[in-house]
Amino acid sequence: MKKIIKIIITLIFIGLIGISIYYFVSNKNKETTDLNTITYIKKHYNKFVKTNKESILYDKNNKEIGKINKDVNIKLDETKIDKNTTVFKISGLDFYIKYQDVDPIEEFVNDDSYKRYIPFNSNVITTDKTILYNDSGYVYEINTSIDLPIIIKDKDKYYVSYNDELLYVKKSEVKTKENNNSNEATRDDIRVLTYHAVYKDGEECKNKAICEKYDMFESQIKYLADNKYMALTMSELEMFLDKKINIPKKSIVITLDDGNLAKNAVEVLDKYKWDITHFKDDKLVTEHINVYEDTNAFEMYKDKTLIFFFTLHDLGGSIKYIKSKHAKIFNEEFDLMIVDETHYGSHANTFGDITKLKRKAIEDDDNSDIEEEQKEAQELQNGLKRLDVKYKQILQVSGTPYYILASNEMIEENAEIISKVSYSDMLKARDEWTKENPEEDPSKSPYYGIPTLHKIGLRLNKECRKRLAEEGISSSISALFKQTGKKFKYEKEIESLMKSIFGNGTDEKLAFLKNKSIEGNKVCKHTLIVLPRISACEAMKDLLSKFINTKEREIFCIVGSKPDVTSVKELNDKLIKLDDKGKKSIILTVNKYLTGVSMPCVDSMIYLKNASSPQEYDQNIFRLCTRYVKTVKNPDNESRSKKVNMKDNVYLIDFNIANMFNMIANSAKMKAAAEGDPRPETIKKFMKDDLGTTPIFCEDGASKEITGKMEKINPKDLMEIYAGYNKNKSISDIVNDEIN
Repeated sequence: MKKIIKIIITLIFIGLIGISIYYFVSNKNKETTDLNTITYIKKHYNKFVKTNKESILYDKNNKEIGKINKDVNIKLDETKIDKNTTVFKISGLDFYIKYQDVDPIEEFVNDDSYKRYIPFNSNVITTDKTILYNDSGYVYEINTSIDLPIIIKDKDKYYVSYNDELLYVKKSEVKTKENNNSNEATRDDIRVLTYHAVYKDGEECKNKAICEKYDMFESQIKYLADNKYMALTMSELEMFLDKKINIPKKSIVITLDDGNLAKNAVEVLDKYKWDITHFKDDKLVTEHINVYEDTNAFEMYKDKTLIFFFTLHDLGGSIKYIKSKHAKIFNEEFDLMIVDETHYGSHANTFGDITKLKRKAIEDDDNSDIEEEQKEAQELQNGLKRLDVKYKQILQVSGTPYYILASNEMIEENAEIISKVSYSDMLKARDEWTKENPEEDPSKSPYYGIPTLHKIGLRLNKECRKRLAEEGISSSISALFKQTGKKFKYEKEIESLMKSIFGNGTDEKLAFLKNKSIEGNKVCKHTLIVLPRISACEAMKDLLSKFINTKEREIFCIVGSKPDVTSVKELNDKLIKLDDKGKKSIILTVNKYLTGVSMPCVDSMIYLKNASSPQEYDQNIFRLCTRYVKTVKNPDNESRSKKVNMKDNVYLIDFNIANMFNMIANSAKMKAAAEGDPRPETIKKFMKDDLGTTPIFCEDGASKEITGKMEKINPKDLMEIYAGYNKNKSISDIVNDEIN
């Protein structure tokens, strides 16, 4: 019996030990599991995290209240993590997110420059569902309404500050209400401080009148910094001018134009940490550096964002000359290379050669100017493709990129079109602003001064038409200007034509400058005449001087070996002086100053040559569309000035009506081809847009007078002319259309 009892006691003891060991091991395993869980949770925690997927947002009661997009940077509150932790709290919000849905990232700082703006006295109110966006898409979608001040007003969105971040809501998804968010005074205009060069004692500055001493510059920047002035960046200035933001009274713009001695200005700006116009986060004014003169430019800016800007014209000359001229920049790498005027060389090989040969075949005329243009265009295109410049990104800019888009002649393969803005778009925006702001001063519009272009198609006088018929080239107006020596072969006929336009000629239909609506409104004051050759310009000046009173209308021949002006600036200065005196002018050219320049005073153009392509034609005629806005003293308040638009309307007069139609139609074809939809209805749409904003007026029969007897051409008329359009037309076919 005793033995049995001993055995039982032993078994019980062994059982108790086993149970103890079991619970000990289980607890150890549980502790290890809990520790692993906590470690795993902590791997997802940091003060700065990014969402790794589109995630649900919860309130403190674990109820779903919305969602947040993938790849959104957020800050988290400090959290005591234990085995029961399932969510992290988003800093600044009563929102929670599952810990598995975020990953730690490096510290980030949101751009808070918007906090310098003064909010509008109006708020956005969202519906029961609020969607907040940034440039990448939606950020938050919340199942509740918000009521926040408007910081920035954009075309189709309002920007607000949400959780210390600038986000936007779509206008179509919200309502607005008036709200007194600020009583701080705002600016209606802007002051610009322009510096050219800052020099120290012992340094040379060629023009002391526009140079600033180092000590003086520093004292000025110190004053601005000490007195809490706000310097706008260029993008902020643009927003202010577009009335998208309100800025404090103490707001200015500072620019530094010249690159030489720029290091001195940089020292001062860095010292006072003055936030000037900059690229990215550089505390540095945007500068225009002449790398051919400033030998230290690249070394000084090696840690900055480098942008290389040039036009295709800069690459003129042989490849050997180009590489020698640009040798300094070939060993550098640019963050961005901007190439302007890239339409200039496009189709130089194909379109240019075909055009040249066709013209030679049908027109026994001096083609030296055409050949020279095509040679230069070919050199530019080759030069661009053979440059050894290293760059991270390239931006190709063109005012008339018709062939580039239609034939995909981009500098880089698979290039992306990031923006397309037409003259029609600008006019529509101008008119929409006026409609939306009926009580505003028109001069405050960002589109103020953009003129409306009117195209007038006229038939030549009877004498000139007869001569062209005798030549057998009824559509080639250039043939009219053949020469015998220094005079025109058809001097009398051309004199009759020009007298009808500018003087007292026999053809009253051509006396459009005597039209009451033109003469009374003081338009067509400065007229650009485009001729086929340089020698024709020189002959035309001699002819016009016979009957035009040059004291009232001065004549400038801007081409040839001895031009009357040597730069577009000199020409503009002379025209402005004439304009101030109430005098007029005639400017004679072939291609000079017809691309890439602005001539504000010029308000009319007489086209007397055959354009070889729509892009050449549009480049030429859009010289008319430069704004001409003057600042004058306000007669009601002499202490204040006001802006005055000096040309509401501009006029193109083309005597080759068939070619004018060709330019419109072929331009529409190329735009349609660029869209990948060359159907007739698409072409008609582009023609309608063109004619809707820049209508063509033509005579309705030869017997009617021009005054008040013009007919507007519509897309249907042109579509009938081009009913035989073939979407597979080659460049050669297009040239045949234009020349024949």
